[in-house]
Amino acid sequence: MSSSHIAAEFEAQIGAFRDKLGFYPSHSDSHKHVHMLPQIFEIVSRGLEKHKIKAVRLTENISADELFTSQGVPPEKAARCFEGRLAKTGGFYSYAASTALSYPRTFLGTYSVGSLCAETFEKEISGYAGSDAVCEYMTHPGVCDDELKKLSSLLAPREAEFNALKDPRLTQILKKYNIQPVSFHDLK
Repeated sequence: MSSSHIAAEFEAQIGAFRDKLGFYPSHSDSHKHVHMLPQIFEIVSRGLEKHKIKAVRLTENISADELFTSQGVPPEKAARCFEGRLAKTGGFYSYAASTALSYPRTFLGTYSVGSLCAETFEKEISGYAGSDAVCEYMTHPGVCDDELKKLSSLLAPREAEFNALKDPRLTQILKKYNIQPVSFHDLK
């Protein structure tokens, strides 16, 4: 796929968001984290700058290549994609030194997709209690109707996460660890 095609699609999606909702998104991310591929990240960064969107989903606690190997991309192929394009920090390929965009320094939820529950949530966030860390917790909640059920087999995990997010124990866990939900707009 050409860079110009990716840039045009990015512009189309940002434009559609703006036209439909009347404002720009707080940040950018992508399905399967494809915006973290170096060639695509350059395009996304320029587009975000153009529209004065100052935040993006990145990870410092999970190596960029690990996000792809965890989805079945062979490790050597993932490494080739990042080698020479991103610095390694603490053994991780990271965009930290190459972007002025804001992002949460910690990314959670990668390994609990479809199995989110209060116990899993607490286990993942408890290690950040008392720190000043800003963490993003990825979820994929959804309510499925008959039309959606015809389109995908990945819907049951979305409904499970939707129900898990309504569990009052999550609010209690946030209070227990003095964790405040924030927006990407709050990032500095």
